[in-house]
Amino acid sequence: MIRRDREVRSKCRLRQPDANGPGASELVSARAHYSAGETSYEFKAYKGDDVRQELERLFDRKCAYCETLYVASQPVDVEHYRPKGAVEKTTHPGYWWIAMAWDNLLPSCIDCNRRRRQIDVKLGMTLEEVGRLIAESPATSSGKKDAFPVRTTHCLPEDVQFSTEDPLLIDPTRTDPATHISFVVSDKLSVVVPRLTAAVPDAYGRASIPLYGLNRLGLVQAREVDS
Repeated sequence: MIRRDREVRSKCRLRQPDANGPGASELVSARAHYSAGETSYEFKAYKGDDVRQELERLFDRKCAYCETLYVASQPVDVEHYRPKGAVEKTTHPGYWWIAMAWDNLLPSCIDCNRRRRQIDVKLGMTLEEVGRLIAESPATSSGKKDAFPVRTTHCLPEDVQFSTEDPLLIDPTRTDPATHISFVVSDKLSVVVPRLTAAVPDAYGRASIPLYGLNRLGLVQAREVDS
């Protein structure tokens, strides 16, 4: 995961100040939908070809979280950093009012975005131990899905004062991941760990690493050091 500058010029219509654009018109429709007590609105604006193309350009066609070159291996999800339909382990309705906001969208491989069973490599494991993992296949659940832990409280509709939330998940367009995570190499295996400050693990790294599955077996194997 590396820092990306979202403030470069973008042709994506979702970031244009156009009252008749797809984002603005969808917000009006979604607002009426939720005001009537309805749920599960079908959002479409974020699925536009221009959105996908601009995210591919911004992230060099790599996953925003694990940097996998997804075009060579799997489809990409246009992912909502703040979940649009629900927030895991809460009664929050989801951030539906920014489901069409350019600043809330990231490209993600399906392994980082969807909740899936993965083999997780731990710091200090040897190549031999990883080999046993592969043979035994003990899987853990990882993937962001609707998770969005914050240090304070979640903003409610239609609050956009997001600076009050202090989210624990790293968004590489909002902060430099290098200030929160680092890579440790042991027996040729490169494992992601939270950075330490006075021997205390960084809270943002500690939350992000397991939810994004940054130490899942396939990633660790791809990062394997030759010498």
